[in-house]
Amino acid sequence: MNGVDAQGDVEAAAVLAALDARIARAARAAAAAVADQASAHVHTLLEERIRHPTPYYWTQITRASQGPWEIVHDRGVAYGPWLEDGTGRGRTRFRGYHAWAETRAWADGAAGYAIASAEVAADIQGEL
Repeated sequence: MNGVDAQGDVEAAAVLAALDARIARAARAAAAAVADQASAHVHTLLEERIRHPTPYYWTQITRASQGPWEIVHDRGVAYGPWLEDGTGRGRTRFRGYHAWAETRAWADGAAGYAIASAEVAADIQGEL
C-alpha cells in the first residue's frame, strides 16, 4: 500500500472527520454572528431614518435558521417592501429607506470577514 498501512488510513480518516466537524461548527458560529450583526445593522439604519417610529416593525425583525443558512427577515410584514423601496399599491413620492439592501451589501462583506476573524480562529485553535 505504498508505505501506508491500513491503520494509518483509518487514523487519517478519523482526523479528517474531526477537522470537518470543527470547520462546520466554526462556519455555523460565523453565520450566526453575521446574522446577529445584520439584525442589529438593519435596526440601526431604520432607527436613524424613520422620523416617527412605531415599535411594531422592529419587533417583527428576527433571525431564523433554515438548514445551513441564517436568515434575517421581517416576518413578511405587509408594508415591509414599501418601507424598503417605496413600492406598493398606491403612488407615493416616498423613496424608501433601503435599510435591507444596505444591510445585505454589508453582510456580504462581513461574512467573509467573520470566517477569518480572530474570534472564530481562536475557537478553532482551541478545539484543535
